[in-house]
Amino acid sequence: LSSFGMRHRGTSGFIVAASAVFSQVYPVTRADYTQDSNRCDLKGRRLKKGCDAHWVRVRRIPPHGDEPIATYHSVYPGESPTGTELVITQEAHVVPEFAIEVRTEDSTASHAAWEIARIVA
Repeated sequence: LSSFGMRHRGTSGFIVAASAVFSQVYPVTRADYTQDSNRCDLKGRRLKKGCDAHWVRVRRIPPHGDEPIATYHSVYPGESPTGTELVITQEAHVVPEFAIEVRTEDSTASHAAWEIARIVA
């Protein structure tokens, strides 16, 4: 959550919980980065033939080269992911179930709890 927009205390936002329906999933790996280690060969292309989704464990890469913002790329073997990405082509394959409002507090008590949570993590 903190990686996707809730970085500052005193802000609020929503998370939409949804179910995705698919049959054949292609697992994206580092083997799909043959031309450039920072650009997946599948980016901007259709899904693999016979698949209705691509799934990949990703890590955050800071801005580099021509990229003005951080990007997310497949993890290397043994590397811990920052998140998971699911790519589908049809909105009908995602069914929203409910929305969760998240508010971050900007108080001394919440700041102390935040610091404790960071230490524990």
